[in-house]
Amino acid sequence: MNLSCNIIGKRKPISFGFKKFSDKLSYAALEMSNFQIFTVTSLSVIGLCCVLALSRISKKLEIESISRRYTRELQNTFTAGNATRESFIAAIREEDNNKRLGKVDNHEAYITSLISNNIRETNAFARELAQTIVSISRDHNLDPLLVTAVIKAESTFKHSSISSRGALGLMQVKPTTGAYITQLAESLEWHGAKELNNPSYNIKVGVTYLRYLLKKFNNNMEKALIAYNWGPGNLEKALKAGANVPESTKIYARKILGNQTRWKGELKQYAKVTKKSVPSLA
Repeated sequence: MNLSCNIIGKRKPISFGFKKFSDKLSYAALEMSNFQIFTVTSLSVIGLCCVLALSRISKKLEIESISRRYTRELQNTFTAGNATRESFIAAIREEDNNKRLGKVDNHEAYITSLISNNIRETNAFARELAQTIVSISRDHNLDPLLVTAVIKAESTFKHSSISSRGALGLMQVKPTTGAYITQLAESLEWHGAKELNNPSYNIKVGVTYLRYLLKKFNNNMEKALIAYNWGPGNLEKALKAGANVPESTKIYARKILGNQTRWKGELKQYAKVTKKSVPSLA
């Protein structure tokens, strides 16, 4: 549509420029779309940041929640050096994880924390090792904490440990001892020295040997531990001759029994905080 008018005596057509106006509208719409894309992207980034922030806040709240579960008695225990705050938090987290899995065992959770504090392995490894210790110990009617203390004294939970005298694995079993004790056991076969590097098999052989020594020395655990460290033949000779037992061997046995007693106390405190009963100890 064109209109005409006189401008200084001249006729000049005037156009509304619908095509140009339409182009401007299209460009404006395009600009609006880019703006919207920018807005959506910005909101997505902000949303991601918020999720990460909430995750960190959640972690902080979890730690604060765990800290609030400590009692005054526990704090006194930490002060006395009977436990560490980190090991107890690890034990509580392990127990919480087991709750989510529908399985709770105070011994397993607590021993997992002890293992985690001594080796650089994954939590899954520590948990599996703790389960193995607890299961085999109970099968042989031994306190899992005692077996854990022996393993800590012998190898510090390193399943590939080899002593200068050829003892192997977690419980430092000599191949000759393993071969001998498996001959006496009804449900345990000798699979060779290499198999002693297998944590489960090593613990089975070691616990079987410890149970054998306990019976041999009339259920006297200190003597059984001395025999485990020094050798039953040496101990028998010393007892018959009235000779002194090496002080280092006595310290070895007493340290294990001391750790067992201390850990029993910590386990009771742990059970008290998590409100779970401690199963009867062997």
